[in-house]
Amino acid sequence: MNVISWNCRGLGSKMKEEAMRNLIMTENPNIMLVQETKLEETDFLQSSKKFWKKGGTKAISARGASGGLGTLWNTSKLQLVVEKQNNHWLLTKF
Repeated sequence: MNVISWNCRGLGSKMKEEAMRNLIMTENPNIMLVQETKLEETDFLQSSKKFWKKGGTKAISARGASGGLGTLWNTSKLQLVVEKQNNHWLLTKF
């Protein structure tokens, strides 16, 4: 099982998207945990389609210029059992 946790400190730029794409291609994680996306939930989910081709995604919107969480996982290897969230945390149980 390969899990990556990354405090990306903002995912809105092409440079950060390229860094994430390269990290995913190099390390091939089953789960990717992303903190401080600084994006709205819908923007993160839309952006993640560019670099995450393995299925599952969940996200929490940033609040102002801080925060934002995302969990990405490989649906061919993991099945989501429970998902809970509030403004400060995201629980994804496989």
